[in-house]
Amino acid sequence: MSAGHDEYIVRAKMYRLLAAFPTQGAASSIALHDALADPKLRDTLSALVGVAFGGFIRLQDGDIGAAIELVQRELRAAEDLASLE
Repeated sequence: MSAGHDEYIVRAKMYRLLAAFPTQGAASSIALHDALADPKLRDTLSALVGVAFGGFIRLQDGDIGAAIELVQRELRAAEDLASLE
């Protein structure tokens, strides 16, 4: 398999998870189960994080620095809320 083909496999796994997410039903559970059982889960998660970060860039009208700042603010807020008892 070529490197390009491997990337398509990873992208297919990532999009399978994304496509199943809105249902939160059996399809979502199966896609998540399959992803967790995959020894190359790291590649799929990396691709998914890249797509998610792309969404933050779009929210900030293409400003990567502003997207990074937004992610950092969201992280701090989530960590603060997680630390509450």
